Amino acid sequence: MNKYLQKHRKPLIISMSLAGVFALLILLNATFIFDIIERESIDFRFILRGVARPSGHVAIAFIGEESIRELGRWPWSRRVIADLIQTLNDYGARVIGFDVLFIDPEISPDLAKLEALSESFMARGLLTEAPAQQEYFKELMRARQSADNDARMAAVMAQGGNVVLGMAFLPGPKKNEPIPKFLEKAAYVTFSNPDEIKNFYPPVINDRALPVPVLAEAAGNFGYLNSEPDPDGALRHEMMTINHDGLIYAPLGLRVAQIYLGLDNPDLNLYFNDKITLGGREVPIDSQGLALINYYGPSFTLPSYPIVDILNRKVPPEKLKNKAVIVGGAAVGMADLWPNPFTPAFLGVEKQATVVDNILQDNFLRQPRSLKYVNILLVLLFGLLMGLVLPGLRTLWSIPFSLGCFIVFAALVQFVFIRYRVLLNFSLPALQILLAYAGISAYRYFAEERDKRFLQATFSNYLAPELIDEMYDKREIPKLGGEARNITAYFTDIEGFSSFSEKLTAAQLVELLNEYLSEMTDILIQEKGCLDKYEGDAIVAFFGAPMDLPDHPIRACRTALRMQRKLADLREKWRCEQVAPGQPDCNIKNYGSDQWAPGDKWPRIVHEMRMRIGINTGEIVVGNMGSRTRKNYTMMGDPVNLAARLEAAAKQYGAYVLVSEYTLGQEVGDESGGRIKVHDLVEARLLDRVAVMGKTESVNVYELCGLKGELSEKEHRLFKLFGEGLQLYFRMQWDDAILKFNQALANEYFPESKTNPSAVFIERCELFKVIPPVDPGVKWNGVFQLTKK
Repeated sequence: MNKYLQKHRKPLIISMSLAGVFALLILLNATFIFDIIERESIDFRFILRGVARPSGHVAIAFIGEESIRELGRWPWSRRVIADLIQTLNDYGARVIGFDVLFIDPEISPDLAKLEALSESFMARGLLTEAPAQQEYFKELMRARQSADNDARMAAVMAQGGNVVLGMAFLPGPKKNEPIPKFLEKAAYVTFSNPDEIKNFYPPVINDRALPVPVLAEAAGNFGYLNSEPDPDGALRHEMMTINHDGLIYAPLGLRVAQIYLGLDNPDLNLYFNDKITLGGREVPIDSQGLALINYYGPSFTLPSYPIVDILNRKVPPEKLKNKAVIVGGAAVGMADLWPNPFTPAFLGVEKQATVVDNILQDNFLRQPRSLKYVNILLVLLFGLLMGLVLPGLRTLWSIPFSLGCFIVFAALVQFVFIRYRVLLNFSLPALQILLAYAGISAYRYFAEERDKRFLQATFSNYLAPELIDEMYDKREIPKLGGEARNITAYFTDIEGFSSFSEKLTAAQLVELLNEYLSEMTDILIQEKGCLDKYEGDAIVAFFGAPMDLPDHPIRACRTALRMQRKLADLREKWRCEQVAPGQPDCNIKNYGSDQWAPGDKWPRIVHEMRMRIGINTGEIVVGNMGSRTRKNYTMMGDPVNLAARLEAAAKQYGAYVLVSEYTLGQEVGDESGGRIKVHDLVEARLLDRVAVMGKTESVNVYELCGLKGELSEKEHRLFKLFGEGLQLYFRMQWDDAILKFNQALANEYFPESKTNPSAVFIERCELFKVIPPVDPGVKWNGVFQLTKK
């Protein structure tokens, strides 16, 4: 663990630094710079939750187009409002709240005439005259009272005692007049923690718009209709407190809920910067007295009925009985509309009704002060998680992991929102995840680019760029100081290359070698081999370093077979290549037509170019070796020397790919997940048991002929006859061995060649018949000592 932390120390610092900054922002309540994201996330939480079911304790009586068509333009006569209150009381409504203002008295034409007549009667002093005139005056006053719709509405309200009228606080200078008694009574009475008011900042509003005094005196209950939208115009909060002239007032919804629950002012407790309690229910508020509204859905999610239907008694009684009924506008031109999470045009009257329902269900959204520490913990937790895990992942898995963290966090936020109605901060932990991914990825990118530049400077001459990228993806950075590893050495050489240089010019030789080496190197790189160097026409390479390749022996074998097939294709191409018309003859040295056919681009020797390959596996030292000023990533060790000797020995046998028993005896993974020896994956015949020059230890040498299943019937016959001859040879049964080798000779790959394995062993058996390899009676180990490097 300590090594892991040390390796990924900088990415962890990046992630935790971001987390620390965000945690500090939360601690200092300085998250306002992320409020746009937070507001949008709250709306999205509502949308994911979907429409919720209201309590059923609240209903809306709305002033809609249908009601206006039948009852006339708004504002209606107070007589109509009085009838509405009476009808709702007849229905059994428990409380009636008005989301409309009655700030001007209603003066009907009849009332105006009666008032003018009564004032004239009194001014003329007619009250002192005859009894008939006095009776007339009394009748006049009764008519005036009957025509006073404000008085009628006040009388109905006073009778029911369950009406909450709307009022409004207005911006403007402070009034130099005393607060009306009815308004003073409407303020909060109980402050649970008055000493904390220094940490409480409700809006201070100086001016006011109050109901007509006669209505206000009759109702006795008021709630303001003010709303405070967020900067984007959406209404997410209810203003639960307003400071007017040193007193704290309540909104309409809170007053309606209070009366619905049968509570007096002393039962309504305000805990500054925390909550409002009423009847065991809590309304959580912040330092400005704002409460987060828990919306149920778009407009008309709560039960809503046109006023005209209520007045005409078309609404079933049970729909309004024992309900808190909110009266407000829904018609075009009079309704106040606000965006909410579900709709861009949410009715203000339904906002009031939603607030009442939230209180009655104890269903407000919550952001308690202690929640900041939970948010800090989440920021730090995801910062630590991203900083610890992300640097250790491959680039391919970084995005899924980061996305997974984001989804897990978003699911947690949504679960807490639905299950507990708590609003965790979404923006900062989400940004922490995003920025931690971006920061760590950027660091990794620049760090990897730096290391890639280093690797490219070190390996670009002998490793493909794709292989360097794969080394990074697999986090297999080589040790450049030198290390012993089990790898496979690989040597190639062109047969009789000195003859090529005799017949070709320098330019022709370079062109030929470039084409040959390019094709061979491409195959080497495709099989993830590492090019050590070119030595003239020779290729020196190895498999299994600097990148670990568990299947390096079979890759080397596969590379040899592919190179031989590619060389066959090249030979055919070179045979067909002609000198372009108008170009000078390529046979500059004027060789005869038996060596260079007229019009051919290449001499006949090129048409027959062949390549020998030697392969051996063992513990080899690889690393950056050389002088202080010039180094090369290369290999050293006895197994390397053996591979080189095998390539050279191939010439003595007339073979072209020699592989040691050490390579064929290696185990690699198979398709089923098990282990299998390389020998079981290729077609190779045992060619000899030899001791290379300078060594006494023997090794079985094989000729690699193809991958498993690629032999023809003739090749199977060759393998069988040659193998039988070799066993007779090891038993020193020279004549029988010669017979078998002669039978194998007709099936050899190059039977007409003066040198092929069967011909070599026929000649060797004839020699041993004359000069035995050991004295008579001594058991022979079958080892042949090679005399050439």
